[in-house]
Amino acid sequence: MATTIQQRASALANKTHIKGRDAAGLVSMAEKDEKITRVEARAMDKVGRLKNDRFEKSGAEVHSSVDELRGSAEWSRELLDCKLDVKSSVPGLTVAFDKHVTVETGEYGNTYCRFLNLQMKGKTAGKDGSLAFEYGGFKVTVPVKKGMTAERIFNSVERRVLSQQNGAMTVRGGFDSARVLNPSVGFGVHRTAPMTPVERLQYDKRMLEADLIEMNMEGAPDALTRPILDEIRKLEARIAKLEQG
Repeated sequence: MATTIQQRASALANKTHIKGRDAAGLVSMAEKDEKITRVEARAMDKVGRLKNDRFEKSGAEVHSSVDELRGSAEWSRELLDCKLDVKSSVPGLTVAFDKHVTVETGEYGNTYCRFLNLQMKGKTAGKDGSLAFEYGGFKVTVPVKKGMTAERIFNSVERRVLSQQNGAMTVRGGFDSARVLNPSVGFGVHRTAPMTPVERLQYDKRMLEADLIEMNMEGAPDALTRPILDEIRKLEARIAKLEQG
């Protein structure tokens, strides 16, 4: 009989010294199908929340795979704990979260989202009304008119959710054709609350750093890269000031 992730997590939690490859193996076990369920998130969290002295070190810090384990567990738990509250809708239009987190693999590491799904029975709205819902710390309201197409409603919701997700969001489905009787679309939510002032500055800093890396790869002269480097340093100072309170 195959070992379950709960059994594997319990075995690791009972070890006095957990190696980096063990932490990495638990993440791989949870993400093998590019989905993370609530059971898998809890299993990772059971090990990830252990104190640093329980894990293998790389220099003075815990092994990088431990950070990956904790990040996957924390992000997944936050998304799975996010509540959806539909305040109003129109007949035939439904909104629901996936019951799992989707793992999006990338060159620079995995990211995580939970799809917020809209489905409409039929091609157009049957009456006037509004679609209003809250998820986590965000609110979305879209006026709906009788005869409004599913595509227009979906696009209106997408614009609002996209702005809440900092302009970066995976969209699943949404294609319409004569053969699609009940159109649907999914929006990959990766944030459950607005950015704090520190997070906003950190985001701006990362964007500038990405620009700087690209410019350096292209051999841009100091006259072009120096202002960006100066701006990064200013942001670092502002971040440090806010973090100090």
